[in-house]
Amino acid sequence: MKKKWLSLMMCAAIIPSMIAGCGNSTSDTDSGKTTTEGSKGSDKKVEIRVMAYNAESTRATYLKLLEEKLPNIKVTFEFVALDNFNNVLNSQLQAGQGPDIIEVGGETRLLANAGYLMDLTGEEFTSKYADSGLAPYSVDGKVFATPLQIGMKVFFITKLCSVITAFKFRKHLISLLRFIRTSLPKGQNLKQWVHSLGSL
Repeated sequence: MKKKWLSLMMCAAIIPSMIAGCGNSTSDTDSGKTTTEGSKGSDKKVEIRVMAYNAESTRATYLKLLEEKLPNIKVTFEFVALDNFNNVLNSQLQAGQGPDIIEVGGETRLLANAGYLMDLTGEEFTSKYADSGLAPYSVDGKVFATPLQIGMKVFFITKLCSVITAFKFRKHLISLLRFIRTSLPKGQNLKQWVHSLGSL
């Protein structure tokens, strides 16, 4: 019987997307032995299936990196359009045929609570992330996903205004951005941009 543990990678503006490890284990019911495919020292090529709502072309860089760094792992990338992604994913999960790695939005906790995701707590690579970055992808203190990338909102100032003239723009850019962040109303159109300046 083959049991697939799922983990997660997630993509959203400002909120990091996430990627997590996966493992395939094969249990031999006759001999009672359990082996892990892709373990260290194994020459057998392991296939990992990734389901994502971002086109393969947008992931070309890290897919190439995986191929170079992990030659014994074949990554099969399955693109599913976002408007039908959850339907396809849920159908596969319920049938026990889900992917090994998922790129998904805010359903992390739902999938974790349903038992579909692998607990990554204690894995060495999770220590590379700040607790605040892992919090959206954690349930009851357990980590089920890690960030893959960070999107950043960008704005352009096209006209002179009193805010700009109050500063020498080139010499005091950071001071200007801090001033705007704390002075402008946090309207719906500014919310993500203001958040992106939170670390200044």
